[in-house]
This record gives sequence, C-alpha cells and structure tokens, in this order.
Amino acid sequence: MAQIPIPTPGPRGPGRLIVITHQMIADLAGLAMPTVRTYASAGQFDQHDLDSTMTFINHHRKKRGWTLIGQPAQDSEEKAVEPPQSPVSAPASGYNPLNASFTNM
Repeated sequence: MAQIPIPTPGPRGPGRLIVITHQMIADLAGLAMPTVRTYASAGQFDQHDLDSTMTFINHHRKKRGWTLIGQPAQDSEEKAVEPPQSPVSAPASGYNPLNASFTNM
C-alpha cells in the first residue's frame, strides 16, 4: 500500500496522510495491480511522492487518450458554457416562492 504524505499549510502540524493503494493507482492509470507493483519496485515512480505518482498515472492515462487528472482539458475554452441571456421563469401557477403563498391571477 502506497502511503503519500501531503503537507498541511500553517501551524496545524507537519502534514496529513493520504493513503493510496496500488489498486487505486492501477484503476486510475488503466493498468493491472501487479503491473503497478512491478513499476513501483523498478523505480518508475516514487509511491511516497504525490507528484511522482500523479505524473505516472497521467502518463498512462495520456497513452490511452483519457482525460488527465488535475489538469484542465485542452478544449475547455472551446466548450465554455455561456450563461442564459434571460432568467428562466417559473410556470404561471401563481405560486410565489419568496413568501410561500399563491397570488390571485
């Protein structure tokens, strides 16, 4: 089990501990768990360093054409959703949600 310490900012202490298992890394990278263990043993990534682990995961996700974790999608600017021009009005039921009552129509 890979245990990756994440530093906590401020005076709260030296850091918090996030536990990431080899199975979690395998699932995120699209690999089999024994393969991840082999890569970790061979030094392909430092399982105690979050940056190294995420670089490893994103490398394998990129090879598969999957979205990278922790990075904006490349075409996010093209698919930006614009807010509606006018607010959506409720059906003409006569109900006023601000005072929780019905008005005469």
